[in-house]
Amino acid sequence: HMATALQLAALQNQNQQASLNPHASLMGGLPSGLFGQLNSLQNVNTSMSANALQTAQALQAAQSFQAAQQLQQLQAVNALQSVNAGASSALHDPIKQLELMQKLAREQGSTSTATAAPAAAPAPAPAPQSHTPQPESRVLLLKNMVLDSDVDDDLEGEIADECGKYGKVEQVVIYQERNASTNSVEVKIFVAFTDVKEATNAREHLHNRWFGGRKVLGTLFEESLFFAQDYSSS
Repeated sequence: HMATALQLAALQNQNQQASLNPHASLMGGLPSGLFGQLNSLQNVNTSMSANALQTAQALQAAQSFQAAQQLQQLQAVNALQSVNAGASSALHDPIKQLELMQKLAREQGSTSTATAAPAAAPAPAPAPQSHTPQPESRVLLLKNMVLDSDVDDDLEGEIADECGKYGKVEQVVIYQERNASTNSVEVKIFVAFTDVKEATNAREHLHNRWFGGRKVLGTLFEESLFFAQDYSSS
């Protein structure tokens, strides 16, 4: 009976330990090789859990980066649309359209001014004709046409040829008048035509005309004074 009581006490002790740690009791009853395989599987599960966690974290980071890129692209598209909308509204707004045209005109004007060639000097305006009443005469008086030093034997023929363009010349008189106060000589050229209209036509073409760098003054001279050879009364 004593041996039976000891066996019963030992069995109860094992049952208590098994109830407190059933896995330990179970694993304790496994063969040693199987127990090693079980530990290896637990290590593999632990490593896989760590790798899965790292993979999840990396995937979350990649998704966050991709979302940030998409947000930047969306902001850029919105900004471009805003610019296009502003340009479109400017084209449909008459006031903004006018301002744009004026700006372009100013820019083109500044560029054109910077690159334009110097403008040619304007041609001299024709000398105004004298409105001094002219007597009806066939005799034309020309002053300031030549200098005293220019008077020679050929001058009379040259004057006749020039005035012959406007009518028939009857006579040419070259008169050199000395001015005592200035000690200078003024050359007066008298041209007699056959008709008053011819003399008037010649005056209209020769008065205020430049001849040899000098401005010619033409007036109609009284016929009576001319035929009386009173050449100084002018």
